[in-house]
Amino acid sequence: LVENPHALLGSFDKDYLKIPAEILVNVMEKHQRYFPVVSRAGELLPYFIITSNSGPKSADAVRQGNERVIKARFNDAGFFFREDMKTPLRQKSEKLRKVTWQEKLGTTWEKQERLAELCAFLGQAMNMDKVAAANAQSAAMLCKADLVSEVVKEFPNLQGAMGREYARLNNEPAEVAEAVFEHYLPRFAGDILPGTREGILLALADKIDALSGCFGD
Repeated sequence: LVENPHALLGSFDKDYLKIPAEILVNVMEKHQRYFPVVSRAGELLPYFIITSNSGPKSADAVRQGNERVIKARFNDAGFFFREDMKTPLRQKSEKLRKVTWQEKLGTTWEKQERLAELCAFLGQAMNMDKVAAANAQSAAMLCKADLVSEVVKEFPNLQGAMGREYARLNNEPAEVAEAVFEHYLPRFAGDILPGTREGILLALADKIDALSGCFGD
């Protein structure tokens, strides 16, 4: 994006790290074209790398300008996150009763209900243990709930990732939270695949429902 690239290190207040890392990284990478900085353990640090088109003489001005911009971006993201935390994920899921998934296939809530039924059927067909199948069914009734969250409305590419985060923060079982994220996988060619039994089951159910519903329609 620049003709004369110079890397600069910027920073932000560590209090912003209270916002989920997925949101902060999305803002830095997608909105600002920054490189996030992480520790050797993979933990996000309060720094970012800017690729400037200016030389060293203007480095301080460029750094300070970008630090002001990222502060404003993080303040907005933090507001959306705090608004979402006012209601649990299961309550958000209820809003899907009024959200159309496809004109002839009903609401997104009805899609979740179908996914729960499919998980029960497929779990039995795959001889999956009852606990994993039950977790997948529970995740099915939450897997689309983050679509009505303020964060996902602002950052659509975080669907699934925010569902997992909100499920964790609402003390849902870890297996349920992970399946909420994994049911979207793979999202594109070469993407990672679901790694849990619950995630595999729900991902299969979601894709079977979409394909059969659209071809049937």
